[in-house]
Amino acid sequence: VSQSRYQIRTPYVCEECGHDVFVTAFKLQSVPGIVSPTGEEMLVPIQVFMCNECGHINEEFLPKVG
Repeated sequence: VSQSRYQIRTPYVCEECGHDVFVTAFKLQSVPGIVSPTGEEMLVPIQVFMCNECGHINEEFLPKVG
C-alpha cells in the first residue's frame, strides 16, 4: 500500500508546553480614528490560536505587523 504525501502530517505543538490542542481566541487592537473608515477609534478583533493547556500563543500564529 503506497502512502500519499498528503497523509504525512506534522502536528503543531505549543512552544511553551508541547501540548497539541489549540482553541480559537481573539486579540483586540485599536485603530485610530484618523485611519478608520468611520473617522472614530475602533476595536478590531484579530483571530489567533491559543494553547488549550497553558494559554500560550505561538509566535507563528500572531499576525505579522509591518
